[in-house]
Amino acid sequence: MKKDGPEAVPVAKMNFDVEQGERKITTFTTDDDGHFQLSLPPGHYVVARHDPGAAVGRWRFEADVAAGKATKVRWTADSGMR
Repeated sequence: MKKDGPEAVPVAKMNFDVEQGERKITTFTTDDDGHFQLSLPPGHYVVARHDPGAAVGRWRFEADVAAGKATKVRWTADSGMR
């Protein structure tokens, strides 16, 4: 992001872990437009950026997946940049 630029931009090529409880279920990488698509069984999931070297930012959200339905998520992450 640049000064005077948009407040929200897609996050391309970012790696995320999908967890359920203490168990990692899968990982994914966003595409060039910041999109991703997964097939998960019904349940509650926590999705968090996978970047062990990251020193700033909060990149985490939760999602509930229901049987036979698509779950659309959109979240705003805090990059930690000021």
